Amino acid sequence: MASKKPISSAASPSKKPRSHKTLSDSARAVRNRTLWESYNALPSQTRLKISLLLCATGIAGIIASDYLEKRKPAEPVAPVASE
Repeated sequence: MASKKPISSAASPSKKPRSHKTLSDSARAVRNRTLWESYNALPSQTRLKISLLLCATGIAGIIASDYLEKRKPAEPVAPVASE
């Protein structure tokens, strides 16, 4: 059986919260990304899952609206008399 090594406090130093002024260049680059750039930075499988989720939500909405329209059809609106 392998023995577990104790975790020393020196191995995991306490992290201090960074202020905006001390951000590294890569952190600033991430903050300046557009939504499209952030989406493209995701792994391809994650992007595929997000796209499939959006498509499934759209299909569910179409099915739900068709079902509700069959259960309670829209009432006809009387035409407005023109002068």
